[in-house]
Order: sequence, then structure tokens, then C-alpha cells
Amino acid sequence: TKPFSNQELLDKIHRAITACHHRQIIEQEARSVNTKIKQLTAREAELLALIVDGKQTKEIARDLDISINTAQIHRANLMKKMGAKNLGALINMVLKAQNAS
Repeated sequence: TKPFSNQELLDKIHRAITACHHRQIIEQEARSVNTKIKQLTAREAELLALIVDGKQTKEIARDLDISINTAQIHRANLMKKMGAKNLGALINMVLKAQNAS
């Protein structure tokens, strides 16, 4: 509505630009995570899905019919490929990527 404050208009433009930039960053991070997921082996991808579902290593080993040691090795490889420092960071990374899509 008129009259309007020039500062008010500038503030709204600034907020819009900031929101757009923030969304671009989120989308870029999601693309990066999805690229990493595509580079996983089929077994690592299975393991990732089970981890995101909240399963522990013993349950994963049983579900995939592999030893606990093998599950731990797959998990270590998965963590390295995804660049995650811990399981919480891995799950957070994947969930953010899923929500951005």
C-alpha cells in the first residue's frame, strides 16, 4: 500500500534474497549427499537405510545375514564415504537431504 517506506521495501527485498540464498545452500548440500549415496555399494546402501531406520549393528547384521564384524566394516566404509564423523551426523545428513528433495 502507498505510501510505503523505502527502508521497509529494502528490508523485504533483503529478506527475500537471504531466503533464496539459504534455500540454494540447502539444495546444494542435498545434491552433495545424494551424490555420495549413489557412490555407495548396494550393501552399504542397505546398511544406510537400516541405520536411518534406527537399527543397531547387531540387528543390521541379523537382518542382512552377515556377521557383526562384517556389518561394522560396512558401517566404517559407509561413514568414510559419506564423510560423517558419527552416526548422528550421518542420520542428520541423510534426513536433511530427504527433506530438501
